[in-house]
Amino acid sequence: MAHQALYRRWRPQRFSDVVGQPYAVQTLKNAIAQGEIAHAYLFAGPRGTGKTSVARILAKAINCPNPQGGEPCNACPLCEAIARGNALDVVEIDGASNRGIDQIRQLREEVAFRPAEAPYKVYIIDEVHMLTNEAFNALLKTLEEPPPHVVFVFATTEPHKVPPTVLSRCQAFEFKAIPQERIESHLRAVARAEKIRVDEEALRAIARHARGALRDALVLLEQLVAYKGGEPITAQDLYEVLGLPPQETIDRFLEALLNRNGPEALEIVEALAERGRDLELFISEAIHRGRDRLVAALREGGDASTPSPSARAWAALLGQLLELKRELRLAFDKRVVLEVKALEIAGAEGPPAAAATAATAAPAAPEAPEAPEALEPARPAPHTTASASAPASMSTSTPPPADADKPAAPPAPARPQAQATPDVERDLDLEGRWAELLKRARRKKAALYALLAEARPRLEGRTLVVEYAPRFGFHKERLEQPQHFELLKQLVHEVFGPETGLRVGFADSDSDSTTPQASAQAQDERLKEKAELVRRVMGGGPRARGL
Repeated sequence: MAHQALYRRWRPQRFSDVVGQPYAVQTLKNAIAQGEIAHAYLFAGPRGTGKTSVARILAKAINCPNPQGGEPCNACPLCEAIARGNALDVVEIDGASNRGIDQIRQLREEVAFRPAEAPYKVYIIDEVHMLTNEAFNALLKTLEEPPPHVVFVFATTEPHKVPPTVLSRCQAFEFKAIPQERIESHLRAVARAEKIRVDEEALRAIARHARGALRDALVLLEQLVAYKGGEPITAQDLYEVLGLPPQETIDRFLEALLNRNGPEALEIVEALAERGRDLELFISEAIHRGRDRLVAALREGGDASTPSPSARAWAALLGQLLELKRELRLAFDKRVVLEVKALEIAGAEGPPAAAATAATAAPAAPEAPEAPEALEPARPAPHTTASASAPASMSTSTPPPADADKPAAPPAPARPQAQATPDVERDLDLEGRWAELLKRARRKKAALYALLAEARPRLEGRTLVVEYAPRFGFHKERLEQPQHFELLKQLVHEVFGPETGLRVGFADSDSDSTTPQASAQAQDERLKEKAELVRRVMGGGPRARGL
């Protein structure tokens, strides 16, 4: 006998066998028992939650000659034929591959014929949202006034794509994601019946990774059975099959971010990359694990209106991880992006971030207002109190004559603690403030953020220059429009200080000849340089520097 997949062997055959959908099951059973059968049903919900299985049970129940309280008997020839999928009067249609108007016209011609052997002819259309608008329009009249012997059952994972004119003609049932506890309990029963040796931790891990889809859980269990070849299944086996790190590693990474331990976070990322793990999948698992920790922290606090500091910390971390996941999806080099963002989340850019906050509160630098060059690190040294907050050797490490001969460089506000490594902190400060400006632009106006995403910042004295490569002329023109320029000027004043000017222009380079791939590679090079600058500021250990 040919092998049958585990999820097919355990497909529910009665309403009472359906897991996790009590509302839909009870409503359908009562309607069938009372003889109140609608002409059209819509089953909507996530994948693997039982929509098609319930549609088949409904087809059996309304056609069974010996129903039992709304349940099919599963013993008559008609129930057995429907269960095997070869009943003449139960037609299953894949909406994704039969989505055109010609198929619907053929269906309209077929519904006029009476059933061959059953009381009702049942049409089950899966993924009905894939039908074209013309096909929906052709179906409307038949759906509104179908023959008395026809029942339509539509199943979809995206009900918002179904036209309202179709929705209004159906009884709609929402199938919800199945709770993790119910999936775990069902898997335990399946493992016992199939004589599969699996430990409790593995069952919990499978149920968690199924994300509410019972079918996905059964597929994972069968995949693990094939992987182990009859040996006991552990949670580590699931991590190996899915390419995931153990939960302990995820917890270590989250704790490192919360405890501002950048080097440890880098070590974990390095170990994952060396083993070829999917870093985007790792962050997704970290988000789900962080969500569990947030819920636990809220329960411990006892008062949801005033969350504990621990809950607030987890909530802030989850927001940062969600933003990181969005960036990873488009990243050319995911490891570099993950390393840089992990350091930022862990607070590796603390001094520049603190300076940016201070600049927002009191951004003026009045030491030498008569000349733009006064913002250069070497010029304001005689007027600052560097000797009070830093060793004398640091304040005199760069001779004034050498600095006077240097050409003007992109400056940053002078800070006494930054004089030991001015280049590093200047670049980090500009990067940090620009990142903060982009974040505020995204919250204020998405269109402005989209225009700024292709730009590169540069400071000329007290003026922030927003530069574009020549091929981004459209972006430059749109940014110079008053509605965008004025909002950008406001954000520049908030982040860089009210004395900062703003100019938009083209970069003095041949960047218009670069390809999109070269542009992405250049961006990754900048990220690598930034990661190295961060490590130099941190003074990380050998493993961090080895990354």
